[in-house]
Amino acid sequence: MACRYTNAGFALYLTASRVLPFSLFGVLSYVEPVLLVLVSLTFLGEPWQSADTFVYVPICAGLVLLALESAAKQPAVPKQPAPQVDSAHP
Repeated sequence: MACRYTNAGFALYLTASRVLPFSLFGVLSYVEPVLLVLVSLTFLGEPWQSADTFVYVPICAGLVLLALESAAKQPAVPKQPAPQVDSAHP
């Protein structure tokens, strides 16, 4: 039974690698282990070990820096005025 779920997960992974842009797929490969650790700590009650710090803190720091860099490079979008509606003409 577990093999069936593994095959489905692998098929979804391959589909995502073809459908998503390469940069987004790469970033998600770093986000996934962080999310798995958060789920294991909060919902499954797994203990945090000191060795985990050397793995997950740099990954989290890298993701934060990547998000900050992306936000800094985002061009400001000028707001366009709302279109005027002429109430005299139905």
